[in-house]
Amino acid sequence: MGYWNRNFCHCGLTTCLVTFFLPCVTSLLVSRKIGRVNAAFIATLMLVVPGVMYFVTRISFQIFASDSSTKERLEKAKSFDFSSALSMLELYFLAIWYIGSLIFALIVGYLRHTMREQRDIAGNACQDYTLGVFCTSCTLCQMYEHIKDEEKLFESREPAELDAERADRT
Repeated sequence: MGYWNRNFCHCGLTTCLVTFFLPCVTSLLVSRKIGRVNAAFIATLMLVVPGVMYFVTRISFQIFASDSSTKERLEKAKSFDFSSALSMLELYFLAIWYIGSLIFALIVGYLRHTMREQRDIAGNACQDYTLGVFCTSCTLCQMYEHIKDEEKLFESREPAELDAERADRT
């Protein structure tokens, strides 16, 4: 039974910053290495699409409100409350975004669980999903750094060792 190459929250500064501000990038890199690209693609959609929809709606309402003829029509109609419609749409898209973020965190837990099982690392599914939900960025960093360390170790081996390892697998 193996262990993680890096302890939790012991990743490089660059990896930490990229993962904190662009978690979709790191999740796609990790999922590609462990063979679960579809899960990360769904996670990326769940995180990005509602946020984009919210900002597009917000900008379109600002443009809509700045048109003077539209303001006059709205004042005459008196049946359309622009501010309440905007706040309802904001609440709707923010709720979808939060749900998408939770689904993204659960998929990160799934990726950690898959990676741990593939590499025979000590731990359990409960721990994987809990860390995925409550420490999403640190979990992604740990997985990415573990993969990077494995690749460095793999590159440093002699070709004879690699051939012997391949022969053992078949």
